[in-house]
Amino acid sequence: MKSRNRVELDVAIVGGGVAGLWLLNVLVARGHSTALFEAGALGGGQTLASQGIIHGGVKYALGGVLTSASTALAPMPDRWRACLAGRGEIDLSSVVVASDRCYLWSNASALGAVGTWLSSRFLRGRVEALEHHDYPDAFRSCTRGRTFAGRVYALHEPVVDVASLVAALARPHRERIAQLAVTASALRFEDGALTSIATDALEIRARHFVLAAGVGNEALLRDVAGAPPMQRRPLQQVVVRHPNLPSLYGHCIGDLAHPEPRLTITTHDSARGRCWYFGGRLATGGAERDAHAQVAAARRELVETVPWLDLSAAELTTRKIDRAEPATVDRSRPDAAFARRIGNVVVAWPTKLSLAPDLGDRVLALLGEPTREKGATTLSLASPPIATPPWA
Repeated sequence: MKSRNRVELDVAIVGGGVAGLWLLNVLVARGHSTALFEAGALGGGQTLASQGIIHGGVKYALGGVLTSASTALAPMPDRWRACLAGRGEIDLSSVVVASDRCYLWSNASALGAVGTWLSSRFLRGRVEALEHHDYPDAFRSCTRGRTFAGRVYALHEPVVDVASLVAALARPHRERIAQLAVTASALRFEDGALTSIATDALEIRARHFVLAAGVGNEALLRDVAGAPPMQRRPLQQVVVRHPNLPSLYGHCIGDLAHPEPRLTITTHDSARGRCWYFGGRLATGGAERDAHAQVAAARRELVETVPWLDLSAAELTTRKIDRAEPATVDRSRPDAAFARRIGNVVVAWPTKLSLAPDLGDRVLALLGEPTREKGATTLSLASPPIATPPWA
């Protein structure tokens, strides 16, 4: 029988999405001997399906109150900006910033209470009401003989190109990242503690194991006593292609009775040209629709949310995604990043792209000081590629 290569680590990370890659960077910086193992392509689950908005929580305060989610997210844009400028906890200066801000817009009939709340002292410094001459070009375009008749607000929340983010997080540590399918049957336990991961190619022994595999955590946690249950919250997002799409990043809001934005739009470029990517209430409410019904719903949303643009000839496709999170009693969205230690296993879900720094804080707090000699961890396995975004 072919002998396995053996690796000794402080921390072994399973999962190569934004959670695992962020943790790899902060743990190496702290001095931990660390390596990451990914079965497929880096960012290939939820990460590259995200819209890249570094949320500051305003969209979770549209119900007229500051929620715990909006409070948890409030410091995130500043932390990310420091990293994007090359002076934060991780150097992300090579990441492409698609837009330095997001926008909220509403039509004239929805302005009332929404406008009053957005202008309140509670959101001061996080939301800026724009004058017409400061509106982005998307609200100046007109292909229906009509003009935009609502109001636009700026959110100080950057939008990043997620593929370039994955590349930036992986680039400094390629020798520590291996393509390896870790299954529940590969986990080896002694006296209730996880001692190693044993596959045909490699035996990985570590003081700590961080499970950050998104949906993949569900199977990996099967034999971990006391592991937190996972929930899936499905989305069906929509890609819109049209030769005359203006650049737009933001949320169309309705009223305070529906705090989730009715539509969130981000703009992306690919070999097939520019496209829009839709999230918001359309994506969550349409999770169970078939693709034909979701496309029809998206066309109605285009007419109602950007009525000054004629996009009747646009090509629309859909993409279903499962968001993986720690289970909540009512299956609602968790408010913050999640990390829990069970023995020498840390279970981690960021719950949102923008909460990756918060997840890093939580995991670091659960781990002790490094014990193995700091230095490069070179793995004798191929490094995984970066996944393709849904719009590509």
